[in-house]
Parts: sequence; structure tokens; C-alpha cells
Amino acid sequence: MFDLAVGGVGFNQCERFRDQRGRLAVDFLRRHGVEHRRPLVDPAFELRLGESRASVTIGGVPFADELGSGVVVVDYRSEWVTEFELIADVLRSVLGKRALVVEHVGSTSVPGLAAKDCIDVQVRVRLLDEDELVRLMSEVGFRCRPEAWNRVEVSSGVECRKLVFAPPVGGRTCNVHLRIGDGPNVRFALLFRDYLRADDAARTGWGAFKKRLAMSASDLFDYGQIKAPATEVLMAGAERWALETNWSPHPSH
Repeated sequence: MFDLAVGGVGFNQCERFRDQRGRLAVDFLRRHGVEHRRPLVDPAFELRLGESRASVTIGGVPFADELGSGVVVVDYRSEWVTEFELIADVLRSVLGKRALVVEHVGSTSVPGLAAKDCIDVQVRVRLLDEDELVRLMSEVGFRCRPEAWNRVEVSSGVECRKLVFAPPVGGRTCNVHLRIGDGPNVRFALLFRDYLRADDAARTGWGAFKKRLAMSASDLFDYGQIKAPATEVLMAGAERWALETNWSPHPSH
């Protein structure tokens, strides 16, 4: 079972934040018998930290109407399945044949897993025509997130384009991820989901870790930056599971 201790450390200074992030990841690794032989924080981390935090603080993420009381991780809620379906129906109607597959991904897609109360939806498209997709999504109120990390992500060493949309003002909290066909970032999202659905110990431990982390780092930026290296460890286990079970990505809810 995963058991990542999270201390009550403030994250006001970049150096203290970086050190805490590293300690959490190292502890997570050691508890799973893994020697992490590369730096947990790359050399450009401090530079990106200032730039990224500025984007979060100056009205970038989340939008003003999404601001709440910080990160809150709750126990699994069965209604997330139905709420995903409602969002998916809207997306299929708006995007038509452009939406090859609409999938429930992220923590709310895993029965029994504690999560932030935010539905993650993955829409696979053949082409990422930004102008056309933003126009269509805007017609029903979805807002394209402008930050660089919501436009490009790296999966399996490959830089992948994407678009991420926030819900309409007043709409159900969600993130809609538009990704190209069968790209490595699509595979990553499905492997994360399917591994945690299949492995009881990983699911229980990951949920407990997120709850404890949210109690110590309720700021959205801090929470995400600390969780990132632990996610790498989790996904290393997922890759082993994929090999052992002959897993391959396939469309499903």
C-alpha cells in the first residue's frame, strides 16, 4: 500500500518548496523499493516555478469563477459516472464526427478512488484544428485554457499538442482534454485509469496520498508540483502492470 507522509510545510519560498517536493518523492520511491537515479527536479525548475506560479496567480488557472477554497480531495462519488455522461453527450453533440471517442479519465473515472470533485474528459480527435475546435466549444460556453502547459504535454518523451477547456460559467466543474487520436498522451491517460481500476493497493494508496497532500498543500499550484514526481513513480508501476497483463488502450468509460 502507498503511504506517502506529507508534513505541514509551507511553500512560500521556492527553495523550501523544491526541497519538500523532492523529499516527498524520495520517500514515495523508497517505500516502493525504487532507486530514483536522476534528479527529481530538473535544472530549469526554479525558472519555470516563477513563470508558472505567475500564470496561476494572475488569473490564468483557474478562471475567476472557478476559484474556491483551495484543493479538496473527497471520497469517491458514484454520481461522477452520470455527470461524465451528461458532459459527454454535450461534447458529442457539439463536435459531431470530430470527436472520435469521448472517454472518462482522471481520478473521478476510477471507482473507489478519492479525488478532487472535477470531472476529467478526454476527447480524441483526428486533427487538432484549434480555430475550429475553439469556435465550436465556445458556442456552448466552454473556455479554452490559454496556459502553455494546457497546450503541450510530454508523454513517453514525445511532445504532444492538446487543448484543454474549462466548463461554461456556472457549469459542472470539469476539464475537457482534446488530444490527437492514439497519441502517447492518450495512452497515458487510459493507462493511469485502467491501472488504478485494476490494482486495489495502488488505488487505496494513491487516494490516501492525495488526501494527505491536500491537507498540507491546499494551493492548486503547490499541490500539482508536489504530486508530479509521485505520479511518475505511480506510472512506472502502471507500465509494469501493462506488461504483465498485456494491457493495451481501448475506448471505454
